[in-house]
Formats: sequence, structure tokens, C-alpha cells
Amino acid sequence: MKALDLKPCPFCGGKASVFRVVLEDGTPRYEVDCENIDCEISACTSLHPTRQEAADVWNKRWEPDRLEATA
Repeated sequence: MKALDLKPCPFCGGKASVFRVVLEDGTPRYEVDCENIDCEISACTSLHPTRQEAADVWNKRWEPDRLEATA
């Protein structure tokens, strides 16, 4: 399985990891969580159908310059 490039937690800078969650119907889903148990936000993504999609959502960051360019 290919390793994913995950950015650190945007709140505490902690390491992030992808976790597999199995729904009641047996469907696998993936989320990215901050591994720092002291992170006050307990950052995580919602559930996604693929590891890559969960990683893409986690790695997305707000960029003020991009917002100004669309105004």
C-alpha cells in the first residue's frame, strides 16, 4: 500500500494518520486523525470512500491569497 503524504495537524502540528473504519454494513471508510492526544481540537476528517480522498481533504488548507483572487 502506497504511503500517503499527510500534512501535520493544522491546530497543534502533530502527526496525522489514516484510519480505516468499517460501517455496520461492512463498508470500509477512511478518515485522517491527529495522533496527538493532547491536541485540544481533536482534529479529524469526515469518513471518505478512499484513503487518498481522506488525505486530500486533510491536506487542504485555507489560503488567503486565493480567496482575494476570486473576489
